[in-house]
Amino acid sequence: MRILSLAVVIVLSLSMFSCKGTKKAKTDVTTEENPKEEKTVYENVASDMCDCSKEMIDIVEKIQKASAEGDNETLMALAPKVESLTPAMTECMQGLEKKYPEMEEKKEDAENEEKMKAALKKECPKLYELMNAQGGM
Repeated sequence: MRILSLAVVIVLSLSMFSCKGTKKAKTDVTTEENPKEEKTVYENVASDMCDCSKEMIDIVEKIQKASAEGDNETLMALAPKVESLTPAMTECMQGLEKKYPEMEEKKEDAENEEKMKAALKKECPKLYELMNAQGGM
């Protein structure tokens, strides 16, 4: 039950960006693999989403492992951590709406949705997998 609640919290918190995006514009941020390659706005949003979600992703992985092993004690110990991280993660995600206002312009654009999915898969594969598994992508 807690795992389902956790998944719902994550998907709801992250869904604000899962289907949004508009511009093909590039930023001045470069990747570590290729310092000359500029990141797209989609990649920057995905990277920031990953930063907002890192602690929650770690806990979700622990919850998944404990659940698979039937370790109810660990599951119960992790529940308060999920609850304590949720407000900060939500606030961080809401901050991304302000940081990337251009991503609000065409929320329902299928092409932009695909670009956002690809960027999230590239920049934060764990978050992508988690959202995809929960139907959020």
